Amino acid sequence: MSLNIVNTLAAAAAATANAPSPVVVVPIYNSPEDVRCCVEALLRHTDPSIVLLLIDDASPDLTTLDSVLALQDSLTHRIVLFRHEHNMGFVGSCNDAFEVCAGRDVVLVNSDVVVGAEWLSRMVAAARTSNTVATVSTLTNHGTILSLPQRNEPGPLPEGLTPDEASRRVAAAARRTCPVIPTGVGHCLYVVRTALDVVGGFDPVFAPGYGEEVDFCQRAVAHGFINVLADDVFVYHRGGSSFGLSPAKMQLQADHEGIIDLRYPLYAASVKWASTSTRSALAAALATARRSLVGMRVAIDGLCLGEQLMGTQRFVVETAAALAHQDGVAETHLFVPIEVPDYVTRATVNHPRLHIRPVAGYELVDDHFDVVVRPYQVDHVVQLQWMRGIADASVVTQLDLIAYHNHAYFGTVQAWDDYRRITHATFDIVDGVAFISHHSLAEARREGLVSDRQQLAVTYCGFDHRSDGGESRPPSLAGLRDGFLLVLGASYLHKNRPYAVRLWQLLRERGFQGQLVLVGPKPPNGNSVDEERALVADASLPEGELLSTGSVSDAERNWLLDHAALVLYPTLSEGFGMVPFEAAMAGTPVLTTRQGALDEVLPPDLLCIESLLPEHGVDIALTLIGDESAQRGQIDALVAAAQRYSWAASTSALFDLIERTLANPSGRRTLDGSMGRTPGHPLVDRAVVTLRRFPRMHRILLRAGSRRQEWARSLANAMRRRRA
Repeated sequence: MSLNIVNTLAAAAAATANAPSPVVVVPIYNSPEDVRCCVEALLRHTDPSIVLLLIDDASPDLTTLDSVLALQDSLTHRIVLFRHEHNMGFVGSCNDAFEVCAGRDVVLVNSDVVVGAEWLSRMVAAARTSNTVATVSTLTNHGTILSLPQRNEPGPLPEGLTPDEASRRVAAAARRTCPVIPTGVGHCLYVVRTALDVVGGFDPVFAPGYGEEVDFCQRAVAHGFINVLADDVFVYHRGGSSFGLSPAKMQLQADHEGIIDLRYPLYAASVKWASTSTRSALAAALATARRSLVGMRVAIDGLCLGEQLMGTQRFVVETAAALAHQDGVAETHLFVPIEVPDYVTRATVNHPRLHIRPVAGYELVDDHFDVVVRPYQVDHVVQLQWMRGIADASVVTQLDLIAYHNHAYFGTVQAWDDYRRITHATFDIVDGVAFISHHSLAEARREGLVSDRQQLAVTYCGFDHRSDGGESRPPSLAGLRDGFLLVLGASYLHKNRPYAVRLWQLLRERGFQGQLVLVGPKPPNGNSVDEERALVADASLPEGELLSTGSVSDAERNWLLDHAALVLYPTLSEGFGMVPFEAAMAGTPVLTTRQGALDEVLPPDLLCIESLLPEHGVDIALTLIGDESAQRGQIDALVAAAQRYSWAASTSALFDLIERTLANPSGRRTLDGSMGRTPGHPLVDRAVVTLRRFPRMHRILLRAGSRRQEWARSLANAMRRRRA
């Protein structure tokens, strides 16, 4: 091909007369190194059929075009070099280009821009998404509202990234939504000929530069055109090479912004909305591109992580640790109470991308994340406010719908109503919802809580966690002998602990000598403790044969599982059911129901409770206690089934949900009075925050599972209900 040097408009027009649309135009003034990098990238990444029009605006630096001239013997492209005899400024150069390229679209590329692969074909595709497009702009590191990775702030490329790699990553991640923007941004601007024909070129009042593309775009908008972003194109822009940062440049920019304000008084408002909205198509495109460059930043609500490691706490900790290892996640921040529990420290050690963030409660933090994950259910509006305030999107795991269905777990109609309202609000406000079983998802559908527009996933749980807490005999269970029956779980009615008591009594009548151990806290409402005590009293059992205790530590739980003869799990409703698997993995047989999600996750031929009448379970229990072959078969079946459920698989499903949620956040509802009543009392809430600041005092005054804790909760709930 050739390099054609011309000095007049007519000659330039003749040299480009048969050039296809669009024509790529580079206005040049000094900056020889920028020009070299720009032209080399254009030649490397632009189809040879495209003509490059370089307009040198009488550069005083005679070396500016040396690199271009040196290429003339090896060109595969056709380049037209149009040299101005006198400096006309950036606006003059662009208007010359519009005239020279009559009848064709024009792409203006600043001489300090470096393009990437397929840049032009992607811009052309964006321009053709609508016949009302006036301009197409690109993402860049230095481009006002289109800047990355810091939104609205120019800066360098992320460390270690070349312009080519940044361009590749953005293109690979883009959803190609081509969002509408208030104005084209001039570092790399595709201008459609139709708009030029209607509104004309750049206004010379903005010479030598600054504000000309804004004025053009506002005139185009007023005539019904739109300006769009090619969200799959990223170009590197050094920025400021033409005018530098001199006081004269700053004054020129201010003067031209004043003209824009006078001509288009609503323009500033449109830019403010575009630059600050977190729910717009532009915001989503910017966030997607940012993550492709620097990775995802994830926050996890771990404020439920108290002294005891129970099922929910295990789920939160393992989810955080697994997310920190997920490809595409740059940082995971786990927000925990001020005094970090030991099990959190043990589980998160050697996770360099996992950051533990102790906080005094749901206070907004001076940080922002791509997504916030709450791996357990929401029970207060402040949690939703916190999530919405710190991240672009939010994902909640809905463990089950048991409390939503069951009024027995609430002391008053108001308390139950508040819970149901906050559950509805959660599904309306968060962007993605995870369930730990298809059973739980089906229950949510049955209640009308989910819709087709929501991002949903079933993530299950994992069983490949390891306990670093060792084993420790529970000091609260003095007199406990090996070979006991073990029931794990709070004394909620649906846990069906009276079944275990009645079954144990029947086993005693058949000669079983082991004790029964009930482990789990007592909830204030809807518990079975009185029924359990009545059954024991009626049976006139010897003292010390039935033992019960509240929550136990991880090490104590391990000891109990290892020393039990049989674990009983007679639950009536379950969102997943970890206990049967954990018992088997400890080498202990378990007699479980198939209620709720258990039927979904347990092996289909597992020896289970066949009916909910205790007398029908005695023979099965005796078999599992005394028949080693039956024990081994049941344990092996559960251990094999558990291999399907790993924390890596659980987190992979969660991460897929996160990515879908970020690509299409569905939580549009705002946090306002339309949510109805939510439980709250200023005095109670201040007391809670104060106690969280002093964890040792909290443990002394309100030890988990203690009667003082139950009394305090009842009093707090009563005060909240009275205020509501």
